[in-house]
Amino acid sequence: MKKKDEGKDPGLRKRAEKIVRKKLKGIIDIPEKNILELFYELEVHQIELEMQNEELRRVQQELEESRNRYFELYDLAPVGYVTLENGIIIEINLTGAGMLGIERRLLIKKRFSSFIAPDYQDEYYLFNQRILENETKQTCELKLLKKDGTLFYANLEGIAVENSKGSRQVRATFTDIAKRKQTEEQVKKSLEDKELLLKEIHHRVKNNMQVITSILAPQSASTGDEKIASVFAKCQRRIESMALIHEKLYQTEDLSHINFKEYITSLTETLLHSYKKEEQEISLKIDVRDIFLDIDTAVPVGLILNELIANSLKHSFKEKNEGEIRISFREIDEERLEFKVGDSSDGLPSDFDIRSTGSLGFQLVRLLAEKRLKGKVEFHQNRGAEFTITFKRVKP
Repeated sequence: MKKKDEGKDPGLRKRAEKIVRKKLKGIIDIPEKNILELFYELEVHQIELEMQNEELRRVQQELEESRNRYFELYDLAPVGYVTLENGIIIEINLTGAGMLGIERRLLIKKRFSSFIAPDYQDEYYLFNQRILENETKQTCELKLLKKDGTLFYANLEGIAVENSKGSRQVRATFTDIAKRKQTEEQVKKSLEDKELLLKEIHHRVKNNMQVITSILAPQSASTGDEKIASVFAKCQRRIESMALIHEKLYQTEDLSHINFKEYITSLTETLLHSYKKEEQEISLKIDVRDIFLDIDTAVPVGLILNELIANSLKHSFKEKNEGEIRISFREIDEERLEFKVGDSSDGLPSDFDIRSTGSLGFQLVRLLAEKRLKGKVEFHQNRGAEFTITFKRVKP
């Protein structure tokens, strides 16, 4: 009998006995048929209870298995998990404890900030402030301190939650990003080396161009033909305009783009020094904002400016002692750029056509605008001669 009753709930047993006693009261007066029905009903109840107990044991076993799986996933996750309350560690997984090099039980009730490197305490403080002030996940990168005193870069992500007791907690993950940081440093150093090399290339290209102009200078002086000397001089100016671009790129931090406002200022000053006579008063009106061009665009634009400005200085003011040269460069929209070069002279006829002119300089302007810049060049009479070049911006 004892063996049969093992595993049963004593409370259920007492309730069952009570039901039996109640139902057996006055059993003498109950017909035998009714007694059999009564025992049959009791047996059914007993089987139902056993089936319910079996179901409860199965559910309990599944819950236990799910709980074990959860803790296996939690503890063996590839990232560190930590739960903080008022900055105190109240829970941390095995991965997180392993990353810090300390047993998990010794981490509970410790301040997480004690494992932050001194130089990153302010960063960690701001990280906590952002978590408490926002409902979204916050991220920061800092250095964590291991038990043995070594440091490692970690990416920390956290969010504020409210537990069942209404307390505010921070649940965070942290991952070791030391290898990623090392790779970033290597890439950064590689880029710095390449930039240094590119700067040196631009510097040498500029020097080589200056060598070429220095060779052309005595050749120009030694020739007895004024036209040939003029050709040499024009070649010198064109080479110098390109050399100036390489010089600007050598001096800039961004080797992919050049600040064209600075370039135009330097170029016009160089050309004024080369062409302007001492008695002439030529004023420059430059309206250029900070526009950055890549080298493939800057070179043809620089050559066009060189030709147009040199033409004004050499021909338009040949018989004048004063005048004005206007240069503007602007963005028409996100896609197109426009620059204008004009002067106060009347050196060109109103029916001037850049396509039919025999001037090599103007032909060079048209070819550079149309072929290299894929744009167009137009001529107008606007308080003197004025050239307008429009072209599409080359997107980086």
